[in-house]
Amino acid sequence: MAMVNKDVLVNVDYTHGPNEVGADFILIKRDPILDENTAISVIVKTGSLRNALGDVERQIDESKAPRKDINGNNIFVREFWVVTNSTISNNARTLIQDKFKNQNIVFLG
Repeated sequence: MAMVNKDVLVNVDYTHGPNEVGADFILIKRDPILDENTAISVIVKTGSLRNALGDVERQIDESKAPRKDINGNNIFVREFWVVTNSTISNNARTLIQDKFKNQNIVFLG
């Protein structure tokens, strides 16, 4: 599967591991209307997300740290995708969205 579409998704960095700084992946998405790139932090979890969200909250906080893109330019994460291979409870969504009111957070279960 080709994840990178030069019209929309311009780069995918796999950052999972000891130096991930919150994000398991960093996606760079091209906004064709504004003609600018947006960095997306993808946080991937296994199992259901319910009330114990400390790890997800930590990863979102860490993902906000400035980082460099593949060209050495500073990028700042403005969007967060929380992905799980199971379900995300409504309560978990509400708690995360309430804590990070000023962030664009998308839940994918």
